[in-house]
Amino acid sequence: MLVLSITDFGNQYEIDDKILERTFLNRTTDEITNVLRLSSYILDKIPSIVKNEGILYDIEGIVDKKNESVFQKIESVNENLLCLTSGNSSLLGKFNENIIEKYLKIHFPHYEIINTATSGEKCGDIVVNTRTNMGRISIESKNYDVGKPIPSGEIDKFKRDLMNSGIKYGILISTNSRITGKNTIDYEIYKDKIILYVGPAGHDNFLLNLGIHYLKTLNELDAIHTRRINIRDNKCIRDKLDEISRTFEIGLSKLNHGVNQINETEKKMASTFSLLRSSLQEIISDFNINLEKMNTEISDLKEGSCREYSQYAEIVDAIRNGRPDKNANKTKLLERLFNELHQKSYQFKIEESDIGFYKEDIYSGKVNYKGRSRIDIFFKETEEYTRPYPKKIVSMKNDNYIIELKENAETWAFILEKI
Repeated sequence: MLVLSITDFGNQYEIDDKILERTFLNRTTDEITNVLRLSSYILDKIPSIVKNEGILYDIEGIVDKKNESVFQKIESVNENLLCLTSGNSSLLGKFNENIIEKYLKIHFPHYEIINTATSGEKCGDIVVNTRTNMGRISIESKNYDVGKPIPSGEIDKFKRDLMNSGIKYGILISTNSRITGKNTIDYEIYKDKIILYVGPAGHDNFLLNLGIHYLKTLNELDAIHTRRINIRDNKCIRDKLDEISRTFEIGLSKLNHGVNQINETEKKMASTFSLLRSSLQEIISDFNINLEKMNTEISDLKEGSCREYSQYAEIVDAIRNGRPDKNANKTKLLERLFNELHQKSYQFKIEESDIGFYKEDIYSGKVNYKGRSRIDIFFKETEEYTRPYPKKIVSMKNDNYIIELKENAETWAFILEKI
């Protein structure tokens, strides 16, 4: 049994805790003194830490600096995840378990990270062996659809698994939705277990990192094992922990609000640029139409004309009014394509469902401008050999390179190279 004596006040405290005895058994007096000083300092400073709103700005600064790329991509991850997994709940869960496992191995290299799917452990999805007197932490991951809360039945099952495993600490973390009856960061003392609830936490695992350090700090302070510091019976400490949880939740809400504002602004800007691009294409098309009309009229006045090729105005009219559907995006892409060809002095012929384009009276290719499901561009290869081409987006048939007209950089790089 350990006896803590405070000479100045003449007090002695008996600490009957076998784990604590073994921890201090091989420690020097200076080491034990430093631990007690650190514990006292943390307990004294908890109120000021909680009240100091500056900690929120520090947290925001860390997240902005180190997780900027994650925040930029998290929206697309959430949108595409269901497509990637075909909505299969098992695949969704496995996806998130893999993210958490890799994250823990990177950020906690001194701990043993155990995937229960392969280890035979029967508690949680991942077990963290701290290799200290703290023992192991069981982590249960849930990846439900947004707006579908984690039911209380899952909480009860995790508690039963924790009781049967002999593991003292547990974390139940939800990626997209809230946990029924719990705050974003919450805790519960269940018999002799400490369970931390985190969710919705997203895919960056920042809150999971906080949660592990949260449990580690409790263990180092011996808040669970020391009889004189009992969270269940000590309202002061319990209130402080609740206040810390609320502080982190407020900070998380601010961060999420900021990310949402950025995403909304990006969407509005993308929409504005799309409208501006369409307007510019129309202006360019109308300008080229009027310019060609003027040149044609001048040429006709000089020598008369029996035109074999279609005028550019006829091409634009066919694109805007001659297609079976009125898909604005396809119309915009076609106008951009024929503007580029017109600038390169190509000539055009309108057929029944295609528009052919010619360079100095030599056939160069065609566009199936009336295509419903897709619009293909055919570039005629005039050389004796086939030059290398990106097979991921281009096919070759009857000496024609065939590419679908789309709005992406790789497609337009190939188109501009060919014309």
